[in-house]
Amino acid sequence: MYDSKNRLTNDGQGTYTYDEQGELASVEDTVNETITRYEDDKTSVYSTDDSKLLYEHKTTEDGFRFERHPQADGEVSQWIAEHYQDTDYENGVSQKTILFNGSNIATHKETTDRLGRLYQINVIKPNNSSVLKKSFQYKDLSGNRTTEQVSRIDYTYGNGAVYNEAYTYNNYGQIETITDSAGNVRRYKYDGFGQLIREDDPVKNKTILYTYSEGNITKKQEYAYTTADTVGTCTNEISYTYGDNNRKDLLTSYNGQSITYDAIGNPTSYKGITLEWETGIQVLIMNTAKLLSI
Repeated sequence: MYDSKNRLTNDGQGTYTYDEQGELASVEDTVNETITRYEDDKTSVYSTDDSKLLYEHKTTEDGFRFERHPQADGEVSQWIAEHYQDTDYENGVSQKTILFNGSNIATHKETTDRLGRLYQINVIKPNNSSVLKKSFQYKDLSGNRTTEQVSRIDYTYGNGAVYNEAYTYNNYGQIETITDSAGNVRRYKYDGFGQLIREDDPVKNKTILYTYSEGNITKKQEYAYTTADTVGTCTNEISYTYGDNNRKDLLTSYNGQSITYDAIGNPTSYKGITLEWETGIQVLIMNTAKLLSI
């Protein structure tokens, strides 16, 4: 349905209103029972059932994006903002300032090396003291050759180191081991197709075996942690089924729970939940009346 100026006013799922300048003023979504109001630089989403604010955001002239929403106690949260500043390409630095109710609480700063590889991430307090630092090292080869493979990540808080991980790779560039600062070594093995077939993780205290068929994972089996070739008794198993005759990689069952799809491959049901897709990126869970973006 359109008005005298040929503007959409009703599409069967919602109604649309416009301001005196002809700009969109509000959208009432009759399916999800929400109304979105557009006011200058601010957008607000309310519930049509009780008129409660669900979400609100605004953008200032200097590029700050503020947002807020109700908290568990029903009170509306303070404005929280993020702002991406211009990147200094010559020095490989980009940073994002985070504000809370107008006050600067932290700056997220990323630095790259002269090869464009991520070198360091800093979360910085307003007084310029580094709160948390994440530093990257890369695997070097003989001579002046290097790679983009991360060989080590160090985490520091203030002036003290708190955690690190070191990585080794096989000849195909796949991670073979990850060693943390406590000396725990996670090990990974692959088949001839590059598929992960075994994971020995002392942190989880598990050894996990993976089985594939035609490139699809079909089984995940968990055992007590061991580095021996022979594992013990399986403690947990997850199965994956691909039962579509036309699409051999379409997962139709996960651990015994069936998954159904529409004609273009969007899931329509899983574990008793009915899913309805809108615009290809949003899914409405019909029996819980919640709108999720995925």
